[in-house]
Amino acid sequence: MIEGPRPVRPNEYRSLLKLVNRTFIGSPGERGMESLYPWHLSSENRRNLWVTVENGKVVSHVGVSKRALAVDGVRIPLGLMSAVATDPAYRGAGLASRIIEVLRSRHDREGLDLYFISGDRGLYRRIGAVPVGRRLHFVLTPAALGLFAHPDVSFRPAGPRDLAAIAALHAREPVRILRPVADFRRVFRAGWAVLSPARFFVAEAGGRVTAYFVAGVTRKAGGPQSGRLVVVEHAGSRTDLLAALHAACLAWGKRRVELTVSPHERESLALLSGRHLGERHVPVYDAIAILNLERLIRRLRPVLAKRAGPAGRRLEGGEFNFKPFLALGASRVAVPREVMTRLIFGEPTRDRPPGVRADGALGRVLRAGFPIPLANPGISYV
Repeated sequence: MIEGPRPVRPNEYRSLLKLVNRTFIGSPGERGMESLYPWHLSSENRRNLWVTVENGKVVSHVGVSKRALAVDGVRIPLGLMSAVATDPAYRGAGLASRIIEVLRSRHDREGLDLYFISGDRGLYRRIGAVPVGRRLHFVLTPAALGLFAHPDVSFRPAGPRDLAAIAALHAREPVRILRPVADFRRVFRAGWAVLSPARFFVAEAGGRVTAYFVAGVTRKAGGPQSGRLVVVEHAGSRTDLLAALHAACLAWGKRRVELTVSPHERESLALLSGRHLGERHVPVYDAIAILNLERLIRRLRPVLAKRAGPAGRRLEGGEFNFKPFLALGASRVAVPREVMTRLIFGEPTRDRPPGVRADGALGRVLRAGFPIPLANPGISYV
């Protein structure tokens, strides 16, 4: 008999890890997913690791880490969903879909407004999850970075004592994933971020840490990846960051640096845009789903008012006959769920999805207020 959906029990945790590691890593290796992503799959997060079980064996799993998105002073609770897996013998029975359905209802009641989901497939599309937002991906050569070289800026690998300064720099970003300092410590100790081994580095100027970056490293030596430096997260002074990346290229003999920048990073864009640095648009995350549109719009009203004026505080959101809508007074626009998500957070290749029409005050609020910027998850990606 299949039990669940429910949180994994202590005596089932080992079975859960076996399923997840077999699904995402394959053959047994030196490290399992629980050591690569300790803040997500650790026993400390067990109450958020939901499963279905048969005869003590975990046969399906959906993991969620509860965090929040900060946007210009507004806090939006969200769940980072990942490590979704079903035993091959049980696939096609809708077990993972059932877990997500239960979690979505539960998390809505708890006040979560969004899911950031690792993956983009039918399982997630059924709850309206789509890739949204956009970032600019730059390919920087040492010659291009030479424009930002500065003799007073140096870089070095970060140590445990730097983590407080790193967390403080991250906390100053106006758009970011709100995470506890413990997340930085766990990722630092794990030596793994996003999908590869990684290390923290800091830029220093005038004897203090002014920026940091997290970059992929080789598995064995612990140094930068061969031929290129892939930055998965950064914060702090952008001029010092670019100077530090130039110094890193010279020290490590790198041919290029790959850096992803969000549209709200005005300092970065002012420094990099228009220089023919191989920029291309990429989505912010694999997929994002809105759990409660009415509550999300209420939370966003201060941001909308800054962008669109007093009318932004009167915007309402909701759902009628399973179709989400935005309304201002008697004016209303209703679109399919995935279109609404892209309207609010933007598409990877343009600001607004095609086919959304709204006139008058509502149209002005939608044009001025959206898209809402999204944070690059960086080390919070699973």
